[in-house]
Amino acid sequence: MKTLIFEPLIPIALWASLIAVAALLLVSYGRNAARRMKRGRLLAVLSLMTAAVALPLLILLNPQWMERLPPPAGKPLLNVLIDASASMATPDGGEGRTRYASAAEIATALTEQLRDRYEIQLSTFADAATPAGAADLATKQPSGEYTDIAAALRASLQTDRAQGQAVVLLSDGIHNAGSDAQVLEAARLADALSAPIYTQVLGGTTAVRDLAVEMRSPQELAFVGQRVPVRAIVQPRGLAGGRAQIALWDGDKLLEAREVTFASDTDVEVEFQVQQDRSGVFRYEVRAEPMPQEATLANNQSMYLLRVVDEPIRVLVLEGNPYWDTKFLMRTLATDQAIELTSIVQLTESRFLERTLERAGGDATGDTRNEAADTSEHTAGSGNGIEVDTGGAAEKTAPKAADNDSASGDGAPLPARARHEAWKIIPDAAARLAEAGTLSRYQIVVLGRDADVFLSDAAIVQLRRWLSHDGGSLVCFRGAPALQINERLRQLLPVRWNAARESRFRMQLTDSGKELRWIPTADDGRGDALAQLPSLSTVAAPADLQPQAVVWAVGASSSAEKPSPAAVALSYGLGRVVVIEGAGMWRWAFLAPQFRDQQPVYATLWHSLIRWLVGNAGLLPTQTLSLRSDKVRFSATEPATATLLVRESAIRDPLPVVELQGDALAAPQNFPLIASGEEPGAYRIAFGQLREGRYQARIAGSAATDPTAQTIFDVRSHVDELVNLTVNAGLMARIAEMSGGAVLAGTEPAEVATLVDKHLAANLPERVRKTSAWDRWWVIVGVFALWACTWGLRRRSGLI
Repeated sequence: MKTLIFEPLIPIALWASLIAVAALLLVSYGRNAARRMKRGRLLAVLSLMTAAVALPLLILLNPQWMERLPPPAGKPLLNVLIDASASMATPDGGEGRTRYASAAEIATALTEQLRDRYEIQLSTFADAATPAGAADLATKQPSGEYTDIAAALRASLQTDRAQGQAVVLLSDGIHNAGSDAQVLEAARLADALSAPIYTQVLGGTTAVRDLAVEMRSPQELAFVGQRVPVRAIVQPRGLAGGRAQIALWDGDKLLEAREVTFASDTDVEVEFQVQQDRSGVFRYEVRAEPMPQEATLANNQSMYLLRVVDEPIRVLVLEGNPYWDTKFLMRTLATDQAIELTSIVQLTESRFLERTLERAGGDATGDTRNEAADTSEHTAGSGNGIEVDTGGAAEKTAPKAADNDSASGDGAPLPARARHEAWKIIPDAAARLAEAGTLSRYQIVVLGRDADVFLSDAAIVQLRRWLSHDGGSLVCFRGAPALQINERLRQLLPVRWNAARESRFRMQLTDSGKELRWIPTADDGRGDALAQLPSLSTVAAPADLQPQAVVWAVGASSSAEKPSPAAVALSYGLGRVVVIEGAGMWRWAFLAPQFRDQQPVYATLWHSLIRWLVGNAGLLPTQTLSLRSDKVRFSATEPATATLLVRESAIRDPLPVVELQGDALAAPQNFPLIASGEEPGAYRIAFGQLREGRYQARIAGSAATDPTAQTIFDVRSHVDELVNLTVNAGLMARIAEMSGGAVLAGTEPAEVATLVDKHLAANLPERVRKTSAWDRWWVIVGVFALWACTWGLRRRSGLI
């Protein structure tokens, strides 16, 4: 049956206004024409004119014929998803059955009792969804290493299901193939497709006994002779009150062992120290002794990969207005035998003192130092700067023996090396930085106060290229490096500053800063070491952060409403930019007696920052390539990958290949390089899924001792499904809520049918077909014919 409806082409208010205007015009026209024609002819003319106006106005109402259509043929779709991951083998599904057996029983009942009303589609899933038949469910064994609920939900949804669709999810809710946000995004997609998800939680809280070892940082870059901390996180489950021996192994050689007591199921950090006197790639393992009745032993050890190179860390310090902060910073950096330090300090507008401290070729003898060197390391009596006597020759050099108390990044002493010191006067430091290749000799540039004298437009161009292409690191260690920051420099920095009154603050670590584990934190039981140090001062308030900036520490003061960023890092191309707020940090290195417990913090902070910046850089200045696995441990169900960085000037054709050796490979295999992104010199190597074992990848034809051309990684089974057995009812409830479904109260198929039918009745749109009632050729011809008749009659009546 057809029904006439109207869908106006213009607003009704405008259409009514046109009716009123047309009526007024017709009345006015009729009054004027009544004096010139007879009544009968006038009525005929007005009738034709009224029809000629009314017909277009009627068309503007857009009359439509609406016809209701029968529902589409077929049944609504009911997707039943059964979790078949390893955690579903837990026997807490009721009456001694496993979770999977309970889910299979529910799915079978739904199929048998609702197949007449719905099109039932069964699928089992772990890392991916697989169609299944009702008869196959009883024989299938839950053994998947991952639970990817998000992928299963997306695979079950159909975008063009006119009959309607719904999903029944039978799972313990333990999603471990990504974040919960991915699952909730799939639930929102189901809601957009009007496909409610009805969830049934299977299982309960099942305690397991397990001891897992994870590395705080699984791979590190170190230098010959440097003592490096190896920090392992021991994760006990169900072992409160127990003890375990945690040991560090170098292959089959036991290096050190510690006994750890677990007061509760709280993670415990264990730290070891390693040191190598030669370059290369070294593999260590931290192992925990097996505990009785452990769920699995596959996670009782974790690998640590140490890449050792024999080259210095080159640091350039630029200071426009020397202060005590600069003195103590350079003294601290100079004590690190792995650092070659160059400092450029402005003396006058046209005189800069460049001092270089580098490793010498032979052993140093004596402690020869000249007047310029002595005065460059002693502060002026006023305390406002560093006095330098430059009345001597333009350039002098003197060998200098290394201090015996020099320290590595973690405060451990390094073997003393001969040091060579040189200094000279240069007239224009900005021109030096603007030269191509000057910055490429350094890994880190440190900017002090009033550094704008060094940063000409040409120097900033070189600085930006050095950061983005060479992977350099820029550190502003006293906040804003200049009073007036131009737009070119502003684009590099993670912080925007506003001028403010001088204020004092104490630095406190954020969660991101604590994760770096550079200095003692509250997690170590010794409190936040930075918060216990003397306060710092600032005259510029950080007002805005770049979108990708990471805040490591904040400055808290009694006068400020909320803490402000005090240590901020930002990635820029391949490099990084770090801003550390506050003047007066020299007092951290020259502590009063009440702060003696915090004496190592200042040196540890700077050594750790330097090591972190260099360790996360792409290529060191002397390196032409660097091969690294993307992880040191891959699962047997995921593809293993690695990354090769090649300096742009060293790219050649044909490209090298990567050779892979491993326990599970009968013979070495070669893999080609795949260009990664638009950055020249970055390549990916896809090894694919590998069997469990140890693997070593190296550039084919490279030297066996070259640490930059090789990497090591393990492939192991995923154990989360065996040790994390507590159901995630909260996630299952959110899936149901966000998709428009519900959490099933029982296991009766009738409950599912009632909920699905209710949803379909409320949300399945009525199917109708609309056709225009005026869009015909004869309607248009009739309109023009009516206008022509009206014009002809008016003309014969003498009105035109």
